[in-house]
Parts: sequence; C-alpha cells; structure tokens
Amino acid sequence: IAHAPADAMLLATRALLLASGERIDEALADAGVGSDLAPDGAYTQWAHALVRIRAGEFRRALTLARRAVALDPAEAKHLLTLAWAEAGEARWRDALVCIEQALAFEPDLVEARTLRALILDQQERSRYASADFRRLLTREPEVAFARPGEAWVELEPFGHASPAPQGSRP
Repeated sequence: IAHAPADAMLLATRALLLASGERIDEALADAGVGSDLAPDGAYTQWAHALVRIRAGEFRRALTLARRAVALDPAEAKHLLTLAWAEAGEARWRDALVCIEQALAFEPDLVEARTLRALILDQQERSRYASADFRRLLTREPEVAFARPGEAWVELEPFGHASPAPQGSRP
C-alpha cells in the first residue's frame, strides 16, 4: 500500500485483515477509501459491507452488500454478506432468500447453512433449524457453532431461548 496507496483492492484486503484483528476503526477507514476508489468493484463493495457488519452497522452494510451483489450476482460470498446484513436488520425473509441464492451457487457453503439455521431458529422453526445443524455436523464436524447451535435448538421446547443471530459475526 505504501507503493500503491490508491490500489482499492489492497485497501479492501487490508481492511478485512484489520477487521479480523479487531482493529475496526482502521478497517472502516481503509474499507471506505477502497470502496470510494472503486465504486464499481464488487470486491471493494463486499469488503466494505463485511467490515460494516463486523462493526455492527447493518443498515450501512445493506447498501454496500446490495451493490456487491448487483456487480457480481453469482458470487456466493457477496450473497451471504447481504444475508448477514439483512439478518442484522431482522429482515429474516430477505436474508433467507439471499442464503438460498448463495447455496445455489455454492451448496456446501458452511457459513450460509449456519446462518440459515440461526435464522430458522429465530423464527421459531426449530425443527428445520435442528435439521440444518445436524446436516452441518454430518458434513463438517469441526464447525464450531453447529454443536452448541443444535443444543440450543433442542433445549427450546424446555423454555430455553437460543441466542439471536443479530450481532453475530460472519
């Protein structure tokens, strides 16, 4: 970046790395500059949306994620990010539509299946959520959230509420 400060892709990539290191303010700055430099770049818009989600700014992430999907509608990770933004705004139906579209492109996308299970549980569709968690565990036994997610869903009939996906991080 020191040699190419106007490289939007580098800025977006650094923003993602900074966000994963919990350096959100720096990540937001880089992501904003990167998406401003390349408003027609699906990657830069997606990265900015993802950083906004990590910052808990779901409404601001919606516009960016929608733009990323419009620029590259066949990219599953863009659809998944839009689903996270929709879920963060409690727009469950819209989030599920995005998840189904993402899974159509990438059927084994673990994060999409996990988010779908969380949303189904949030909608009190525990039987479907539990089936999704079990399917995840069968395919990907190391998925950290699937086992506790299934346990929460199974406890619900006994009066225990499961954690909401809002505020969860992708």
